Amino acid sequence: MSYPLQYPHNPPTSLSLPDHYTAPPPAHVASPLATATPPPAPLRPTHSHPSVDPYIPASPHTKRPPTNSQDEAIASPPKRVKLEDDPSSLPPPLQRLPTSLLYLTLAQSLHTAALSLLPNSSSAATSLFQRYLRAEVALLRKVLERSEGGKVELEARLRLLDVLDMCQGTDSEASRVASKGTSLSQSHPNLHPYYPHFLLTPTATTNPKFTRTTLKRALSSITPSTSSSATTYYTLSLYLSTISDFTSAINTLKDVERVAAQRGDASILWTTKILLAWRCISDSRPDVASPYISEIANRWWGSEAEAYHSRTFASPEEKKSAEVELAKLPKPEEIDVPRALKVMFIVVYCLFWADKGGVKRAKERLKEAHGLLDEKEVGEEEAKGVCEIRVGTEGDAVRLKLDPRSTLYSFAFLVSVAIHRDPFGKKPRALLFADEGLRLVNNKLSGLEALPSSLLPHQQTLHLTTLVRLKLHLHLLSTELHLMRSAFSLTSSHLNEAISTARTFGLFDEFASRIALDWGLFAVVKGDNEEAVSSFETVMQLEEPSSELYAIASLSKTLLGVSMGVPPSSLALPPSSTPSVNTDLPPNLSLLMDVTRALTADAITESKKHLSSALNTANEGARNHSKCLLLALLANVFLCTRNDQAQKMLSASLHIARGMSARVPSSDPDKKGEENVGNAKLGLWVGERLLEGYKKEAQGKTTKIQDQETLNEVHRRVVDKEKGELEKMSAEWK
Repeated sequence: MSYPLQYPHNPPTSLSLPDHYTAPPPAHVASPLATATPPPAPLRPTHSHPSVDPYIPASPHTKRPPTNSQDEAIASPPKRVKLEDDPSSLPPPLQRLPTSLLYLTLAQSLHTAALSLLPNSSSAATSLFQRYLRAEVALLRKVLERSEGGKVELEARLRLLDVLDMCQGTDSEASRVASKGTSLSQSHPNLHPYYPHFLLTPTATTNPKFTRTTLKRALSSITPSTSSSATTYYTLSLYLSTISDFTSAINTLKDVERVAAQRGDASILWTTKILLAWRCISDSRPDVASPYISEIANRWWGSEAEAYHSRTFASPEEKKSAEVELAKLPKPEEIDVPRALKVMFIVVYCLFWADKGGVKRAKERLKEAHGLLDEKEVGEEEAKGVCEIRVGTEGDAVRLKLDPRSTLYSFAFLVSVAIHRDPFGKKPRALLFADEGLRLVNNKLSGLEALPSSLLPHQQTLHLTTLVRLKLHLHLLSTELHLMRSAFSLTSSHLNEAISTARTFGLFDEFASRIALDWGLFAVVKGDNEEAVSSFETVMQLEEPSSELYAIASLSKTLLGVSMGVPPSSLALPPSSTPSVNTDLPPNLSLLMDVTRALTADAITESKKHLSSALNTANEGARNHSKCLLLALLANVFLCTRNDQAQKMLSASLHIARGMSARVPSSDPDKKGEENVGNAKLGLWVGERLLEGYKKEAQGKTTKIQDQETLNEVHRRVVDKEKGELEKMSAEWK
């Protein structure tokens, strides 16, 4: 995940007219950054131009020309004001602005009128939007024709670059405007505050290599001794980190962290640490992110709270006692960063711990993220994704531009689905999150919910593409969850919708590996082993051998071969090793490797060791769908030696398998009891093993034997129904 940066500038705020135009330098240099998950959006500086009255008052001592009585009557003041009482109280006459400033003011009015049409995407609104922008461009060109340098011209050049980017102007004109503005801003010390803004114009950022060189040169000349210079330094450095490779970006952010610590800019310091953690997780470097995540978490929540969430309690009483002790501790000092950045860190924290298998800890903190997003008091800037980070005590601030709050809200549901990826229960939380996330995204894509008003027309395409990516991820995760719950019609529906959406929006190549993997897993369930092998091989062709998807596809192909009776010597097996070697692997991959080694091991002790390791991984990650299978496999090892232990494992496995049922109760006698059947094939196999064990110890087990026979018959009936349903589905797909 990466974050684009926005770089607004402050226009002149005061002008002494008519003889000389002056303005204080910009109070601060603004800058932003954004989420998420998709590639960074192209930079587009945005400007907050205050409207300027085209007339200014003249000196109160200016002599007014004589007027006739009719004019006096027309311009008469309110009744309470008596003109003859105090001539000095008369309103001063209005003096016309110079033409250049008048054009600049009119251009701002047109710009405001254009933005007021957003996010209306109708053809009439789009046409009017373009007309306003073309008129604004014409006025700004007039300013450049009449101006003779100075701040008014620089302001006009920055505005023109902004508008040319919005209305897709020519690159040649934008280059000329930016080049002259850069030179002019360096021609006098009073104009130098405008120089950094020209470094981050849309034209300047089209060539990342050139921009990096220019930014490094500019940063080398900045001494962050004052709040203003420090703000400029932070802004340019943060943007430089977004267009640099991982190593360079981390070094740049560490420089910002060092300067912020030296200056005592606490908000910038913690913001930079959050960005460091975000960049590391985005580039799949959790090892580098770990110290930053721990430092922020300990400061925010306290080291005692972190220790509590990492503990495993022997009993509910021990857990309750620990909670009471934790509640007595003083709350740590809160980190002074905007709410959106707090959500951003919680997402990083949850993804980090979920990847390490600490799903329980991730789930607890994820509740806090949803709580922050559900808060009603949201300002206009926060809704647009704009965050201000204070610098010093003089009112300067760095502006960070995240994705709009509505997008961040939808993204939180995707993260929740990925972390609560558990199919157990009548209404699993993962599916509730997935359904709500899809509802939010579909409302935006279908136009039922307006797009954020801060989006310009040429930004809406990128925003919609981001939403489509969210939709695809949600559909694919829903596919896998429904497959684990044996809800095959819903599995097919979500998978087909993912394929259709990816093709419609031109994202099929990007999601081809994920789609092919899910297609192969569904083919395994349908019994089409040839199609499954072909799908897994497709994933292996599309992915690099070092990728996680490649490893999962390869192991899935191997496990399918084991189930088909292929000799282990003919399979591509993972290297034999102790379970401790898997500690650096993602939990899912580690679990798959252990299962593969267990099923291909030569000795029972070796198989038991790997199955126990896999079961520990499943327990830590609350992976119930894996746990029920692993318990069944372990029970199979113990059946001949420890029947009592095997019975306990089989009973636990059957309980989990039945808990993954997507079926609803029915009054139909032919469906009686089917609502308690989850994974029918696994449930039937486990039930038959249990029945065998009960019959071995027949004394006192008559009732259990009868109940188990009835339950097995229900599972057998469901297996037959599923077979017919899947055969029909396979015929339709072909």
